[in-house]
Amino acid sequence: MTTTRLFDRLLHCLFLAIFLLFPFQKKHKLCRLYPSDNIDLPHSFSTAVYYYFTDILILAFIALCLYRYRRQLMDFFFFGPAKYLTSLIMIALLSLSQSIMPGYCLHYVRLFQFSIPIFFFLAAIMYVRKKQITHVFWIIYATAMVQCVIAIAQYFTQDSLNLHAFGEVNNDFFRFRMITGERWLFDTLFGISTGTNYLLRACGTFDHPNVFGGFIFFSLIITYVLYLQSSKILSQRVLLISIFFLFFSLCVSFSRAALFAAVISTGLCAGLSLYRYFFVSKDVQILKVFKLCSTAALSVTLCLALLYAPFFERGGVINYNQLVQSADGERVAYQKMACEMAKDSLLLGVGFNQFQIYSQQHAHPAHLFSKVHNIYLLLLAELGICGLASFLLFAFALVKTAAKAPWDERGIALFSLFIGLLFIGGCDFYFLEGHKPRIFFWAGAFLLYISTAPKQKQIEVLAS
Repeated sequence: MTTTRLFDRLLHCLFLAIFLLFPFQKKHKLCRLYPSDNIDLPHSFSTAVYYYFTDILILAFIALCLYRYRRQLMDFFFFGPAKYLTSLIMIALLSLSQSIMPGYCLHYVRLFQFSIPIFFFLAAIMYVRKKQITHVFWIIYATAMVQCVIAIAQYFTQDSLNLHAFGEVNNDFFRFRMITGERWLFDTLFGISTGTNYLLRACGTFDHPNVFGGFIFFSLIITYVLYLQSSKILSQRVLLISIFFLFFSLCVSFSRAALFAAVISTGLCAGLSLYRYFFVSKDVQILKVFKLCSTAALSVTLCLALLYAPFFERGGVINYNQLVQSADGERVAYQKMACEMAKDSLLLGVGFNQFQIYSQQHAHPAHLFSKVHNIYLLLLAELGICGLASFLLFAFALVKTAAKAPWDERGIALFSLFIGLLFIGGCDFYFLEGHKPRIFFWAGAFLLYISTAPKQKQIEVLAS
């Protein structure tokens, strides 16, 4: 076996290991970094630096790709959609140089951590070919099934499973008031109660139920891809059954954004498949698409029926109660803060990672201590109109590439996935903040691009 083939096998193993391990890891504290400037930091601003094991794997993958394709470094930074991401990172650096804390090294560490999954996306474009990503789909599906088991167990036991070594957090922070203590329909029918007035939101081994919901949504659409591509009856049946469990796990996270994204992406996938069948090509397996959409619709209906009482108390899906009004009120306040920051520094923003620092000047209710729950407004506030434009141009480039591609089942499903991820980005900010959600967000972008980009636009690998 040649050195080149061994090198490629090592890259392939690293690539698959990242997708296999990233949902099942806890963060490790490296150090704390304090500013030398005489600036008071808000109590909610974290000075701690954490790392994950997959950070090391991703950096190794990027380094090996850069060495493997060292004659194509310009392609790495400026090929296709890469140029918009490169400009996004450069704008973030410029924003820091113009901020009130240009010398605080923590901001540069955060920017480096923010850049790691972006460079992973760019390196993956260079290395991975369309025929290789089926392995990634099955790994994502397998990890999602394990997460479903963990989340459902958390919900029905109303407790954590002592999986802290794999990233499980203290679930007591993620409870909502449920006076009767009923978890689902059968508790009501048989008079069973958990003995508490609060219900736990499942989060698997992720940091927050909303992040877990985002991952399950991501995995759900990947399951659609596997089903549409499968030619074996047994595999198709297993995948269809899995869709119900994915929807149930999504529901017990009570993540509104992820649930709405699942409905939107499923509808978009069905609509585009029907359009292709009637107006583009009759080779679409329309019966499979019908079975898939029927299974998804039945799963959502059944889950809402089983969990009607908790959804009613939680609010935001089947009703709009005071709890949801309060949460949405906070989101509107954050949005106003972001717009005020953007007015102060329209071109380059207030500086990367400095929303919470500047929020002290713009806070409306004093208890607001987080960030605006919208990646577009967060980019606008911290990186200005230049940073937001770079990100939107990147997203537009991917959508444009996908729209021009000869659509197949995989391309349609992944396009729907990316649209769903962009929708979630308008409802929360974790795609820009957390290590795990960054990976599956950029993975969604990568899978769409590698599946729809024309061959002549994909980078040709130079022989060593």
